[in-house]
Amino acid sequence: MTISSIYHSFLGDIILYCKDNALVGLKFIDQAKPSFKFVDDIIIDDEDLVIKKVKNYLNKYFSKQETNIDFEVNPIGSEFQKLVWSEVSCIPYGKTVSYSFIANELKNKLKVNSVSIRKVAQAISQNKILIIIPCHRVIGKDGSLKGYSGGLNRKASLLNLEKN
Repeated sequence: MTISSIYHSFLGDIILYCKDNALVGLKFIDQAKPSFKFVDDIIIDDEDLVIKKVKNYLNKYFSKQETNIDFEVNPIGSEFQKLVWSEVSCIPYGKTVSYSFIANELKNKLKVNSVSIRKVAQAISQNKILIIIPCHRVIGKDGSLKGYSGGLNRKASLLNLEKN
């Protein structure tokens, strides 16, 4: 069973998905991608412990308070996607890195000759746990804002929130 709840933020309503005591999805309600395909029933439960912890984290995050994640995160994706998302999760609050930086880090960790920047970007675009897996902190090598499934305006707002 998947548990769901809505979080109201200044950037729009966010839907949370939890399964097996872990956060598996967090997206803005009005975003089209990435899609969630659950094979079980979804119930709404604002009192679920993980839901409460995620909402508490988001309250602190949007109040510009750095905070640690005190709930389990279990992104659904391929092994490569999970490697990319793990690398993205290491980007510190208020910092940004490029897609090529992530590809280079993975190349070194995997001890391979190269990792495709395009494949890294595709994996990042499939991040189903926005904000918590902070893909908004990944930008173009030239410093420009590149795709964000929540919308480039939200990406800019999240980066601005973290700067101040």
